[in-house]
Amino acid sequence: DSRELLAKSQQLTVYDWNAQIMNRCRVLVFAAFMFISATSVLPWNLFINAHE
Repeated sequence: DSRELLAKSQQLTVYDWNAQIMNRCRVLVFAAFMFISATSVLPWNLFINAHE
């Protein structure tokens, strides 16, 4: 029983660890996407407005 409990707890911690990594990756990707879109779209709009 103790071995089963230990195995289950290890599986749970690994799953939680993977979930945390996935959440961090999602946040990093989202932040990078927002940063790139903000830095590329705004100057592009200013550039077009300046030429118009």
